[in-house]
Amino acid sequence: MSVKARRFARNLFFALAMLLLTLAVIEGMAHLTHRVLFDQSAASLVDIDRLGRRFGPLWRPPTTGTEQGQQGHVGAVLLHPFYGYVGGRHPAPLDDMPPQERRKGALMVGLFGGSVAKDVVGEFRNALLQHFLELKTGAVPILADLSEGGYHQPQQAVVLANMMANGAQFDVVVLLDGYNEVTGPTQQARSDFHPAFPGLWFSLVSMSAQQAEIVRHLLELRDEEQSLRRQLDTESVLRKSAVFRVVWGFLLARVERRIVLRHQELASPAMTEYRLEKYGPRENYTEDYRRTMGPRFWYDASLLFAGLAERYGAEHYHFIQPNQYVPNSKPFSADELAIFDQAFSQGGEHYSKPVLDGYGQMREYGHLLREHGVHLFDLSWIFQDRPETLYRDFCCHFNKRGNELLAAAMLQRIVGESSLLTRPSLEGDGPSASLAESTFDIYHLGNALGYVKAPCSSADTQATFFLHVSPVHEDDLPRHRLQHGFDNLDFQFARVGTVFGDRCVATVPLPNYPVARVRTGQGGVVPWDVEFSPAGGRRRG
Repeated sequence: MSVKARRFARNLFFALAMLLLTLAVIEGMAHLTHRVLFDQSAASLVDIDRLGRRFGPLWRPPTTGTEQGQQGHVGAVLLHPFYGYVGGRHPAPLDDMPPQERRKGALMVGLFGGSVAKDVVGEFRNALLQHFLELKTGAVPILADLSEGGYHQPQQAVVLANMMANGAQFDVVVLLDGYNEVTGPTQQARSDFHPAFPGLWFSLVSMSAQQAEIVRHLLELRDEEQSLRRQLDTESVLRKSAVFRVVWGFLLARVERRIVLRHQELASPAMTEYRLEKYGPRENYTEDYRRTMGPRFWYDASLLFAGLAERYGAEHYHFIQPNQYVPNSKPFSADELAIFDQAFSQGGEHYSKPVLDGYGQMREYGHLLREHGVHLFDLSWIFQDRPETLYRDFCCHFNKRGNELLAAAMLQRIVGESSLLTRPSLEGDGPSASLAESTFDIYHLGNALGYVKAPCSSADTQATFFLHVSPVHEDDLPRHRLQHGFDNLDFQFARVGTVFGDRCVATVPLPNYPVARVRTGQGGVVPWDVEFSPAGGRRRG
């Protein structure tokens, strides 16, 4: 090799070495920056809420309680002229139009209520599938989630009426409510907002042009926020780079700040002038009226809800949800007491007082509902002998174990009253076969897939379940999945599954579009992999 060639090789080596050293220094500094700014290792997902707490207005402007309440809905929801709002871009009350009709071998179940009902959907679906498997004969349960966070009567009755007017055919309708019925109308009346109007009513018809423009921008910001969050999904190569994560954190914080500022603008006095079609007729609400109106609305709407179900041939079951502020309803754990103490130190009495007043009134109305033939069950006491941690916040929501117990209590009472959940299949040939047989058997539950294994050990549930769904029409895929040709719905059993004795059961909702193919399985010690069409025949894998 010539002297010139050796010199070039030496210079090239030195340049590459310096480049790698520079990149290593930059990456190391990025790791340090990530730790200082986010108080987290760069291997962890950036917690924007923690970031906001550490740096305050630098990242997020201060918010009031009203703005926080609105932020949970406006901009993150689809506005609806009947219901007030529905969650997400593709909410069930709209995507199920026209809903499935009754058919042989299927049990059509609709679950209605607020955020507690929405939280318990997965565990209730697991319990229904477990009951179907134990029964060894009967109709496959197909559960439609028609609940929505923040809903209170008459929203549930309006959703049911609209669904049935559009052809819904339920065999069983289940209503789980209580907390929102005694807090929502009261809070609305105190804000000069008619208590019978759907909560957070933001109809496009009632908006000014300026308000509509802000909401349009909020929806765009939400899209941008979701796009940024998807960049750190399990398939992102850049996710391991601290430099990328720091830049990503700054960009996401900037979007979050813009969202809060737009919400504050939407909630400003200039934007919230009284309008009849938005807030309802104004009245002089006395304190006694505010204290009693929620349970009264609940009683009237519950009669309407039960009458609609009966009129259209559906069994109807109504449950009053448990709540931590019902006296002597649960021995609290240390973790629960710490959550409640923190709430009350910040003026959280407004969470408990409506329950203390309202639940007693609902029980009195409950006697009248039962006299009218409504299957009403008060579940306030189902945690009376359970000292473990079941509540996860100072409002009304449960952790996964609490939701499992709640779902079991609901199903137990339904089975005790229903003939549909105990009689043979309408086809007369027992339960349908699984779609696929492997380590886990896969069942098609209409709008969901059921995973079942018995006997089952903890090792069977440790590895991640992959679930790849290919649509009939490729345009149904989210934009970030078009290059892959399928939706990635991977999940952990601990999040969506339930163990019943020696049987593991997990149910996963399918996307709201026609599905052509499904590929699913696990890695781990004993990997398995099956591919099938939900509308096709049975497969083994």
